[in-house]
Amino acid sequence: MAYNNVFAERHSLKVLIGSEAKETYARGVEGARNDYSPTLAGDPNFWTLNNGTSQIVNQTFGYYPGGAVYSTSIYSIFARLDYAFGNKYLVGATFRRDGASVLAPDFRYGNFPSVSLGWRVSEENFMKDISWVNDLKLRGSWGKLGSVLNVDPANAAFTYGQSTQSSYYDISGTSNTSVPGYLQTQVGNENTSWEKDKITNVGLDATLFKNKLDFTAEYFVKSVDGLLFQYSFPAAGVGFATYPVVNGADIENKGFELNATYHGTASRDLKFDIGLNFTHYNNKVIKVPNPGYFDVAASRQGQLVRNMPGAPVGAFFGYQVIGIFNDSNQVKGAPVQPDAAAGRFMFKDVDGNDTINTDDRTVIGNPNPDFTYGLNLGVTYKNWTFSAFFYGSQGNDVYNEVRYWTDFYGSFPVTKSKDALYNSWTPDHTNAKLPVLELSGNESTINSSNSYFVEDGSFFKCRYVKVAYNFSNSAFLKRIGVNNLSAYVQALNLFTITNYGGMDPELQSAGSSNGANPGYAANASFGIDYGNYPNNQQTYLIGVSLNF
Repeated sequence: MAYNNVFAERHSLKVLIGSEAKETYARGVEGARNDYSPTLAGDPNFWTLNNGTSQIVNQTFGYYPGGAVYSTSIYSIFARLDYAFGNKYLVGATFRRDGASVLAPDFRYGNFPSVSLGWRVSEENFMKDISWVNDLKLRGSWGKLGSVLNVDPANAAFTYGQSTQSSYYDISGTSNTSVPGYLQTQVGNENTSWEKDKITNVGLDATLFKNKLDFTAEYFVKSVDGLLFQYSFPAAGVGFATYPVVNGADIENKGFELNATYHGTASRDLKFDIGLNFTHYNNKVIKVPNPGYFDVAASRQGQLVRNMPGAPVGAFFGYQVIGIFNDSNQVKGAPVQPDAAAGRFMFKDVDGNDTINTDDRTVIGNPNPDFTYGLNLGVTYKNWTFSAFFYGSQGNDVYNEVRYWTDFYGSFPVTKSKDALYNSWTPDHTNAKLPVLELSGNESTINSSNSYFVEDGSFFKCRYVKVAYNFSNSAFLKRIGVNNLSAYVQALNLFTITNYGGMDPELQSAGSSNGANPGYAANASFGIDYGNYPNNQQTYLIGVSLNF
């Protein structure tokens, strides 16, 4: 239902009230058989379920059933009100009440309001004589949004299933028969509720100097209360069961953003636009439930990221490398360290107890930049147009997991990086970048996350440059019914300026909260280079665009 009216010539009112509902249902079944005879296994024509000699019905080769039913529903009611007085004073308000079936009944519904205020200062009488201000508005808003992203429909329930590997038993003791049994497949959590994102911002919008300059400045505070992530229990307590998604971590972001665009005219035929933007923010984890942190981004070196109170979101976590042991005497004089030996990394004794252990792991990098910036250029000369976009990030770290494979023989004993071949430690080359070459990994080289893999990921990129010519004024085109015809040449990812040693410092690889499900807490892990195919390939396009 909608209402829209202007009354007393100065009051504008819009009201919208509605509801929406969404239901999702999916069903799947899998089947499998094992133990094909050598003759049949060698011929793809016989790879059918009927030819296996042992049968697994509706079961995958892991611990989870191969058949599943998936059903979710969301129901919402909402209302919106917009009011303006004399086009000077603006008020907006919304309210949503959302219910999600993936949550237990006591936590199923959430209320999410928001309000915004605006004051168009340029409409006030005291601004009439200020000719260089064309439009000036102050604004502010506060709102709360809810999310149940990646919460399993059965998250609240303790579920059980069967697995031939783990719940079938030879009760008779003859090893000839097995009796199906059950095991716990998921630990439930009935207290999981909506993740709440609260956003507050105050801003200024201005158009100045006869509409030549557009300017926007905004300060924002965004907090996440009850971040949804997959909780980890000790394996001895839950066995092979899946962990539930829970609320717990609180996160806060504070920052500001500036945008300015200048519209210039050099002559009747030559016009140009220059746009600049700048963003700075600080974020930190405010609270995490017991044990006071949650780890994400599983790798062969363990969890690479730890989110804990006081640290930035997505902080890289591991040992701080302070050098390379040069001889056995240096090893003896240093704190006791697992696998310490000449030519291996020397780790910092963070807690000062003369022993290097997991308590000495610390924050070794921050994927969040100090600031980001961008530049937009646009030039028009008669029928020619030129446009380009540049942007950059400063102060962000990248965890280069690719180095695990390229710089150490203990991970992959074939082709190696130039540093691995020519800048590894030897008794005659102690001022080296890399540890001694070894055919196996250990705790003092690559088996644990450490600061050797953290690099400065700052960069400046040219995203695209485009030159086009418009033929629209051609009398011939009009005669054949073409309204617009333009030809263009475009270059994408023309260059990247960076000191990062990997393929692309802009890679944002999300990890997982438990090493098995990368969907949960993905926003708490980024800036990790796993060797993903980069998005900075140079591309050149030549094209023609026309409208009839």
